[in-house]
Amino acid sequence: MNLKISACVLISFLIAFSIFSYVMFLPTNKIQAETPLPLNEDYYLSVQQDFFSKIDPYEKNVFIIGSSYIMALNTTQIHNYLALNDKDYQIYNLSIFGDGIKKRATTIDMIISAKPEVVVYGITEDDFSDPIPVNTLSAKPTSILPDPHEFFHVGFDMIENHLKLNFPDSPKAVTWVNLRQIMGTGADHEKYSPYPGSPFMKISSANTVTISDLELKNQVAYLGPFGQIKPPQNNPYLKSLKQVLDKLKENNIKVVLFVVPHHNYLLSKAPPEYEETFDFILKDIEEKYELNVYKRNLGYSDLPIWHDLSHVAVNKKSQPFSDDVAKMIQDVVG
Repeated sequence: MNLKISACVLISFLIAFSIFSYVMFLPTNKIQAETPLPLNEDYYLSVQQDFFSKIDPYEKNVFIIGSSYIMALNTTQIHNYLALNDKDYQIYNLSIFGDGIKKRATTIDMIISAKPEVVVYGITEDDFSDPIPVNTLSAKPTSILPDPHEFFHVGFDMIENHLKLNFPDSPKAVTWVNLRQIMGTGADHEKYSPYPGSPFMKISSANTVTISDLELKNQVAYLGPFGQIKPPQNNPYLKSLKQVLDKLKENNIKVVLFVVPHHNYLLSKAPPEYEETFDFILKDIEEKYELNVYKRNLGYSDLPIWHDLSHVAVNKKSQPFSDDVAKMIQDVVG
């Protein structure tokens, strides 16, 4: 009898371990492939130079610039919204994965050479923050008692290294992806431009996936530390943005500046001083340039439009985001 029970336990363990191995290891490369990579510096400049040199400066163009946070802005939808109000503009979503204010500042002359009517810039706290130095991360208080979490963590690492395994950092994330593939909601990785007038944006169908509220909550556990935002008077990123705004103003180009959507689950984890300093920066911009910086729409958190905590998914559900930006453009052009 005991032998029979032992055999059943062993077989159950082998089956469970086989399923675990399949779920954890086989799709890992696919998950990594879903993360868009930023362009290298040379390519970043060359593709923009080629694009702006071909723009007809006599057309009424609107350039939307920023990082992957604005990838869900649908150029066709924005164009159609403005057309309903007798505003015929060519809309370009010029978002670039991994973009930053300092990078954009190096290409502002290219942008101006194309003579757009309006430049729309989506910004966020990240654009003004420095990565937090490793040596400033808080450490656990010392204790004379052993830490159970550390004990199991070290032991698990020893087993993993001894058996030459490679467990993913987030088994939970791997499981979600596999469930989607089983249910037919997975994504392939062929890169494409989702809209007309989005020459720098190459996404895969992974970026079109809207995840559940439960998955969003799970992502909170994997948030890294927030960076440090220097105050307006000595923030180098604000200095670069002001150089951009100065040149646009000198060339009579209208500007729309707005704060991109982030989910409340993410924002609720930000330190108070992080958001306070960002608010000071926005006020500084508004006062210097007499601009109305459009604040973040916190109501988006209640909508099923999220690809992750900081990105709206590229699909039809994201229409409110595009409509709101179209309204901002409408406000500026009159």
